Amino acid sequence: MSATDTLTRFRCSICNSKKTYKSKAGLQRHENLKHSNYKEIPAHISLVPEYELRHIKNVIVKELQKRLKNHYSKVGKQVFSIHCSENSFVGIFGQYLTWYSVCGGWYQCFFDGEEAIDQLTEIFEDSQWEERNYGNGQLSWVKLYENESDKIKETDHATLEPKKKFHFEKGLLIEWRIKGFSDKAEYRCEGGEIMFKFVVNQAKDRLLWYRGKPSQGKNYTVDLTDLEDLENSLKIKQDSALKFRVKFNFIMARYKEAIIDITKLLNIESNNKFALRYRAEA
Repeated sequence: MSATDTLTRFRCSICNSKKTYKSKAGLQRHENLKHSNYKEIPAHISLVPEYELRHIKNVIVKELQKRLKNHYSKVGKQVFSIHCSENSFVGIFGQYLTWYSVCGGWYQCFFDGEEAIDQLTEIFEDSQWEERNYGNGQLSWVKLYENESDKIKETDHATLEPKKKFHFEKGLLIEWRIKGFSDKAEYRCEGGEIMFKFVVNQAKDRLLWYRGKPSQGKNYTVDLTDLEDLENSLKIKQDSALKFRVKFNFIMARYKEAIIDITKLLNIESNNKFALRYRAEA
C-alpha cells in the first residue's frame, strides 16, 4: 500500500480498532451497522442563548402548524426543512437524540407514542404545537401514535405495498445535517438544516371523537367517523329511549347533551376520567 493510499483511508473514531476503510461511504456503512445507537454529543458544540433557542422553537411550531391543513388531500406524510445551526439543534434536541453519525456529521431524533406528546410539549414550550383547531370540531394534528384500527390498516398495507424510504405511519422524525450545492466553477454554498418528517391526521365533520392523552389520564385512542362507529366502539347494543335520544341529539348537533346521555347509557359517573372528549367547541 502506498503512502498516498494510507493518507486517504478512513478510520472509525468510535471504535478502538485499527481497521481503516477505503472511502467515507465504507466508514458510513460501518457506522450504520455497528454504531446506529451512538448518541454522544461532540465536544465542539457551544451553548446558545435561551432567547435564540426559543425563537427557533417558535419557528418550528409555526411551520408545523402551517402543514396541518383542513383538507382531505393534506392527510398523510409531510416534510419540511428550516435553517438552523448545529449548536442550536443540539441545544433544543440534544437530550433526545436517537443517533449521532460521527462520519456523516448528522443527528437524528424520532418521537412516537403517547409519551412523545408531552416530551415535545416540553421541548417546544407550547401545549398546542401538534394540533390545529378549525372550529366546529374540525381538527388536524400530528399523528404520534395509532389506535387499534390504524394498526390493522398498517399491517394490511405492509403486506400489499413495497417499503419506501419514508414509510412510517406515525411519529415525528427530525434530522439535522449540512446541506449545500456547488456551481460549475466548484464554488460551494452550504449551511445547517433541520428536516421534519411526520404524518398528518384529521377529524373533518367528526364533531364527536376521542383521542386519549397520557397527561389527561386517558387511554382510548379510537377515532369516530360517525355515530355508528361510536356505538360499535363503546359496544352500545341495547335499544332504548335513551339510545334514541343520543341519536336525536347527535343529529341535531346537540353534542354536549349526546355525551351526557352516553355516560348515563354506559353507567359512567360524571367525575370519571373517561376518554370521551367533547371537541365541538374551539
